[in-house]
This record gives sequence, C-alpha cells and structure tokens, in this order.
Amino acid sequence: KSSSSSSSSAKSSSSSFWSRIGSPKTVMAPMVAQSDLPFRLLCRQHGVDMCFTQMIHAHNFVSSESFQNSYLDVYPYQKR
Repeated sequence: KSSSSSSSSAKSSSSSFWSRIGSPKTVMAPMVAQSDLPFRLLCRQHGVDMCFTQMIHAHNFVSSESFQNSYLDVYPYQKR
C-alpha cells in the first residue's frame, strides 16, 4: 500500500469510529484522582458530551477487588 492510501484508510477508520461514538463536540480527558463520578456528572450537566473515568493503576486494579470497587465508578449509558 502506498502511504497516501494508508493515510486515507486511517482517516476513514477514524471518521467511522467518531461517528459510532456519537460525534462528541466536547470531551473531558481523564485525570488521576479528579475524574470521579460526581465530577463527570457535573461536567455532563454543563455540556460536556463525553467524559472518561479517572485513570487507575492497572496492577492495583487486577490484583485487588476492593481497589476495583473503590476506584471504578461507572453509571449506565444515557442518551441525551
């Protein structure tokens, strides 16, 4: 494949992904210990289209159920 066709297919793939997730206009990036559920809900109330959960340490997450329960806070998907 030439680099131009490879670039074109990557662009198409990105566009397809963006469309599938609803083409959000505003996205809140994840922050360590600052993107908990209440903060994400507040951001959504103020117009943010897509929020990420807070960043967590993978090692702690896979090795401790109490860590999972304490740090992975999610809520059911809701359409706007």
